[in-house]
Amino acid sequence: MNVYYMRRRGVPLVLSSLSQENAEKLDSNLSFTVLSSSPLGPDEKDDVYRSLLSDSHIVLLKWIGEKRYIPRLFASAFLFIVVYFILSVVIPDPVPVVDELVFAFIASALLWVLLSRMDEKSQLMKERNKAVEDAVLDSDFTISSDMRDIEEYYDSLYSYSLLETAWMIAEGRCQLSSSLSAEWKDDFTAALFLHLKASDKGIMKTIKRCKEGQGEKTVRFLVHQVTIGGLDILDLALYFALTDNNLT
Repeated sequence: MNVYYMRRRGVPLVLSSLSQENAEKLDSNLSFTVLSSSPLGPDEKDDVYRSLLSDSHIVLLKWIGEKRYIPRLFASAFLFIVVYFILSVVIPDPVPVVDELVFAFIASALLWVLLSRMDEKSQLMKERNKAVEDAVLDSDFTISSDMRDIEEYYDSLYSYSLLETAWMIAEGRCQLSSSLSAEWKDDFTAALFLHLKASDKGIMKTIKRCKEGQGEKTVRFLVHQVTIGGLDILDLALYFALTDNNLT
């Protein structure tokens, strides 16, 4: 799996499609190739390690949650019935049904939480986490001229004001000066899109508005999105530059 380390002013970006990877593939056969414009220092490598381990942990938590969902559901439902039956038959209650339902629900909810935590600490999860950790620490670091071109373009975007960048996007003027290999470009663009989506839940709406090409309305919309704090307009400009800014 390719991982892209992009240097930029402020916080660098570690991009990959790991968050969308099938957890079944996160095993001992997993490998990472980290592409950057120049050799990474120890701190930069640590950034890569932390990002990959964090993303993989989220993927595995979701995976084990789905994998063990049915057993947890049946166990919790069974306990709900047992507790409800005991409280209804064995312990007389002047207020029928209500108290029994409340205590049965609490018991089943506590069991659900307990089983979830046990699943997260299971041997299966330990093995998967260990496999990913080994793969991350054995990452292959590679210098990429394509990453250098990406960083140079991104750095050039800092010379424009917010309004100028918004107009560039709205008018379809975000273009890379050099061509990138198609397969590399597609993979990097997919990873960048996942970053945009994670940072701004409304990114699909924003991209759609940009594709509608409404000129000044689009510019005002983009400025508003940046102002409310959800959109990184430079990341969006790079995204459109990578997709050839096909807004039609």
